[in-house]
Amino acid sequence: MKKLFLLFLVFLFVFDFAEAKMAYSVKPASSNEAGISNSDDFSSLLAKKRRRKKKKSSKKGGSDLKAIAGVGLIYTMPMGNFKKSDTAVGSIGVKGGIGINVDGEYFVNPSFSVGANTGMYNFSYDTKNDSLVKFDKSTYKIIPLNLKGTFYFGKGPLRPFFGINLGMNIISSKINFSVNQDSLWLRNEKIDKMTKFGLAPMVGILYDITDQLLLNVNLRYESISAKDKKYGFNNATFMGVHFGILYTF
Repeated sequence: MKKLFLLFLVFLFVFDFAEAKMAYSVKPASSNEAGISNSDDFSSLLAKKRRRKKKKSSKKGGSDLKAIAGVGLIYTMPMGNFKKSDTAVGSIGVKGGIGINVDGEYFVNPSFSVGANTGMYNFSYDTKNDSLVKFDKSTYKIIPLNLKGTFYFGKGPLRPFFGINLGMNIISSKINFSVNQDSLWLRNEKIDKMTKFGLAPMVGILYDITDQLLLNVNLRYESISAKDKKYGFNNATFMGVHFGILYTF
């Protein structure tokens, strides 16, 4: 009887020891599994952040643009006989100046847009006085009413482009001068207003300042069929250097 009791005690001791060993061996495994789970969660979170950053970067490249609009300044530089012409009433031409430009474009696809622009280009007459004619302050202004098409290259934050503007131009010319007649200076004023067709090819770059603001820098060549036989102009031709800010929609 004593032997059976001793065997029973030994069995209980061995059973308790085996159960405790199993519990001890399972605990590290559980800890490893938790570590693996935490590692997987961190990797998943990091991958999501990278995807969001990549998506934001691709959007900034301009490929998702739908429409842009903005304003800018343009410095005009007359060319040819628009700059200087010898006429019956003296040497007359125009000098360049600062103008404003308003642009709007809609993207048909990521590489091509259609739009319109207007503004006002200010010039002043460059005149030479002599013994017969004296010129006072005179102005020459152009208001363009253009449609345009623009081709863009690339998808990054810096996008070169070229395009063409064409349409009608409202021109107003005002010349103040005095004519010497028998030693008397007779004051005259010549005001002309006309609407003429013109076109302006352009090249430039579009640069992303922020996700919604763009810098627009371009060079354009304006040619307007504004003939004036009396003052010697065949066409109003000039180069324009444009700096503007555009807002994206």
